[in-house]
Amino acid sequence: MIHREDSSPQIKQDIDLLGLKTVASLLETQLSVLFFKRTTIQQEIHRFRIKFNEEVGEIVNEILDYRRKMLFDQKDVNPDKNAEYEDAEKDFEEYNSNFQKSKQELQFKLNAEERKLIQKLFRKASKLCHPDIVAEEMKELAATIFVELNNAYFKNDLDRVKEISEMLENKKLHFLNITEKVTEYQRMVQIVSKLESEIALLKQEISDMEYSEAYLTIKEIDDWDLHFEKTKTKLQLDLENLKIEYAGR
Repeated sequence: MIHREDSSPQIKQDIDLLGLKTVASLLETQLSVLFFKRTTIQQEIHRFRIKFNEEVGEIVNEILDYRRKMLFDQKDVNPDKNAEYEDAEKDFEEYNSNFQKSKQELQFKLNAEERKLIQKLFRKASKLCHPDIVAEEMKELAATIFVELNNAYFKNDLDRVKEISEMLENKKLHFLNITEKVTEYQRMVQIVSKLESEIALLKQEISDMEYSEAYLTIKEIDDWDLHFEKTKTKLQLDLENLKIEYAGR
C-alpha cells in the first residue's frame, strides 16, 4: 500500500506527460499543414509577380516613365502639378527598382506534373526540418536547411528540393522531433504553449494573405496566359497614346 501511495503522483504525472506529448504531436502536424498552406500562397503570389514582370513589366515601367516626364514639364507651367509630379516620380523609382531586381531573379519553369511533385516533396521535407518542431539543440542547423529548402521551392528549383528531401528521408540529415527528448513535464507544457502560439500566428498570417488584394486578384484569374495577353494589349495601347501625347506637347 505504501508503495502504491508513493508512486501514484508519479503515475499521474507520467500519464499527464503522455497526454501532453500526444497534444504536441497533433499540434506539430497542424503547424506543418499551416506552414505548407502559407508557403503555397506566398509561392503563388511570387510566381504571379514574376509572370507579370515577364509579360508586361517593361510596358508598365515605360508608362510610368512617360507620366513622370509629362508631369515634369507641366509643373513648370502649373505649380499645382508639383505634388502629382512628386508622386509620379516616386511611383516610377519604386517600380523601376523592384522591376530591375525581379529581372535578376532565377525562376525555373515547371509543368503541372512537376509543380505537383515539388509541392509534395516540399511539404514532406519541411515537416522533417522545420525549426519550430525539432529538438532545441538542432534548431540552428535545421533553420539553415529550412531556409535553403524554402528558397529552392520559391525558385521552382525541383532538383534542389528533391536533393534536400532525399537527404532528410534517408537520414543523411536527421533532426530529432521536439517530443523525442522530453524528460520533464514543465518543458512539455512550454512546448505545447509555443506550438499553439505559432499556430495562432500562422492562421492570422494566412488569413491576411488570403484576403489581400493581390491574392484575391490572382484567384479570380482562371487563365494566366489569356489574362496577360489582354492586359498587354490594353497597356500597349495606353503606352502608344502617352507617346503621342508626349510628342505633341
